[in-house]
Amino acid sequence: MDNTARRIVDEPEGPFAGAVSGTVSWASDRELRRLVSVVIVSYRSVGVLGEALASVPGDVPVIVVDNEGLDASAQLAEAAGATVI
Repeated sequence: MDNTARRIVDEPEGPFAGAVSGTVSWASDRELRRLVSVVIVSYRSVGVLGEALASVPGDVPVIVVDNEGLDASAQLAEAAGATVI
């Protein structure tokens, strides 16, 4: 991805939609990535977890929720730099 500026519009929803003006700001892809984290729920997923972790850009934080499967999913996630809970 490039660092082209993107427009972000936060417009109110619900009964006040249109009554209150939204917030408009500009952000690059790099700035947007700081607003995003990836959460992966894992249970006996060692066979697919490595590919899933590798698909996430390196500057995006990853949290793996390990549901205490008996495989090495948690160790794999930690070795890949993810936070495991």
